[in-house]
Amino acid sequence: MKGFGIFLLVIGIIGAIASFAMDVTVATEYGRRVNNIGLISARQNFILISCFIILCGLLMVLFGGKKNIKVHNMDISNVQGLNIKCPYCAELIKPEAIKCKHCGSDISVKNVSVDIGNSFIFDDKKLLIKIKDGYLIDDNAVMELITLIKEKYPESMNLIKDSEGDVNDIKSKIPQVVHEAFIRKFNYLINK
Repeated sequence: MKGFGIFLLVIGIIGAIASFAMDVTVATEYGRRVNNIGLISARQNFILISCFIILCGLLMVLFGGKKNIKVHNMDISNVQGLNIKCPYCAELIKPEAIKCKHCGSDISVKNVSVDIGNSFIFDDKKLLIKIKDGYLIDDNAVMELITLIKEKYPESMNLIKDSEGDVNDIKSKIPQVVHEAFIRKFNYLINK
């Protein structure tokens, strides 16, 4: 919106300069020049149109502020300076917020524990490290999860395949922006 406003400002200024430079006189048979009412009227119209375009461009630049976007599952990577909706009360908040200023809910990480089978309960919020532009996956928490999965499947020859359902359950509880990083880190660390 601001870019289009700047474009209108430039076009309006060029139009205004051209309008003021417009010659409104005509030559007579004696070599003199006299004002032409039709050309004076045309110049006034061009000046008014140019000023209107400048006004529209100026308003777009001044009030064409930040867009509010809906961010699914708190996917806030590369969304700096924009507002997001709180998942609990739907009020607009900053993406860096840890608690919603309207309802007081903790929005940095969902406070949900994932029950993986009958053997153990893993707290998925330990996996996430909150940073300014999103989240990182904590290596120590992934190692703790791998330890618990190894205890659950002690006889397994292929832990990645056997624990796929458990990993997908945990993946569904964390923000979507870190799904791929979580899976990569899990697959790397489980084979160490």
